[in-house]
Amino acid sequence: MKFRAAIAFFLLVPGYVLAQLPSGGPAAPAAPKKPALVRDARARYILKQLDLSTEQNAQAEGLVDSFFKGEPASQDDIIARVRALSEEYKKAQEANDKKRMDEIAAELRNAGQGTVDEPQFLMNLRNILNDAQKAELENVLERLRSNPAGGGRPIDVYRAAVRLGLSAEQTKTMEETLAAFREQVMQTPPARDPAGIDLQRDQFLDELSAKIKVVLKPEQAAKFEKSVSALKVDSAKPAVPTSGPAKP
Repeated sequence: MKFRAAIAFFLLVPGYVLAQLPSGGPAAPAAPKKPALVRDARARYILKQLDLSTEQNAQAEGLVDSFFKGEPASQDDIIARVRALSEEYKKAQEANDKKRMDEIAAELRNAGQGTVDEPQFLMNLRNILNDAQKAELENVLERLRSNPAGGGRPIDVYRAAVRLGLSAEQTKTMEETLAAFREQVMQTPPARDPAGIDLQRDQFLDELSAKIKVVLKPEQAAKFEKSVSALKVDSAKPAVPTSGPAKP
């Protein structure tokens, strides 16, 4: 159990591991912060991780066009929405309604990034999803809360494998593989410039995916590859710089 916790911690914060390596010089700069996904780019990033049927995809694309086709909300609209949500948050806080507080906090984050239409989009989207897809939607939204730029992280790749229902032998082999990968990362000199850090992070992610795939059966590997591919962000989609989530 302690070993798994250590591995999970390492996967969550690979930058922490690299930052601790002695370099004989000034500390390496932090990895460049990627822009947050917004509006239709964010919506389509969510959709491609839900394994939608052809019919569902057509309906979902209709929702994207309906909610995100026009001009983004004006600054005045966003401010008004943030104020209204802040009042709702205070009431939920007084009632100790933690579920509603979390929902409002998520809406405030969206409002801070100019995506005030997202709650309505998600409400309509849930109506066309099955139970498994609804559960995955919540997983996707949770990942975006901690990683608004989207894209895969080592912990996301690891979880994609775990969700496949690994056997005890596969789990043991994967943990050994992760331990070896951790040592490899720790022995690799960290990049010294932001672009290099970004590239190194992507290379580590690809290497980790390849190592995990070896542990899987063919049918598991196909599902794993599909899940990991869905985590990647389409660079052609627009995004805006992250200014930090709005706080209640």
